[in-house]
Amino acid sequence: DEPDNNRVWRVRRDWQTADLVNDARSIFGMNEFESPSQYDIELLREDYDYAWNNWPAAWGAPYEDVNGDGAYDPNVDIPGYPGADQTIWVVANDVPLIVDANGVGIDTMNTAPLSYGANPIGIELQITLWAYDLDADAPLGNTIFKKASMKYFGLPETLEDALLDSVYFTQWSDPDLGVWNDDYVGCDINSSMGYAYNGNYSDGVFEGIYDMPVPAVGYDFLQGPPDNMDIDGD
Repeated sequence: DEPDNNRVWRVRRDWQTADLVNDARSIFGMNEFESPSQYDIELLREDYDYAWNNWPAAWGAPYEDVNGDGAYDPNVDIPGYPGADQTIWVVANDVPLIVDANGVGIDTMNTAPLSYGANPIGIELQITLWAYDLDADAPLGNTIFKKASMKYFGLPETLEDALLDSVYFTQWSDPDLGVWNDDYVGCDINSSMGYAYNGNYSDGVFEGIYDMPVPAVGYDFLQGPPDNMDIDGD
């Protein structure tokens, strides 16, 4: 209910002195041959500064409590997953509340059925991603960690003793196989294999651009997708 803080929270320990060129390329959707402007760099540094000083520890975002007092102090404590060099944290819920510029509730809109086909039930989801700045040949330096936690609060009309007795977590993956809006996905549980295939006989990318039959693709969930597979899911 705070519009200014409706964001993806991102912090890094060295934000004040770090070379933020690669960060800016990623944030502003640039390729490796494009150079962000000094304005882009400073805009990103200001964003890191805001996140550091307004880190939502009270909402559940992790931080290193340096002085051990149980309260986040941006002048003493370090925001982000303890020990990590960079952390991304986001919180979301399915409560259909619309707020104004001041964060005051003014209406409701149930968008869940349009997206996933289910009505809201009052769930809050927190996602933490963190990584370490190590040498390129260090396994830990090539690993991104992800933690998901969920809280059930219910809706205003939910009974006080309501609970969820059947809950499943799953990892969403979005394999774009040529044209993105006609793909189907599935999995072979026994072989831990995920796969994607085209929903139509032809595909506008593979046949329209490359003049070749549209392929199917599979990947091992434990090993990850092939290097040339376009996976942009979260």
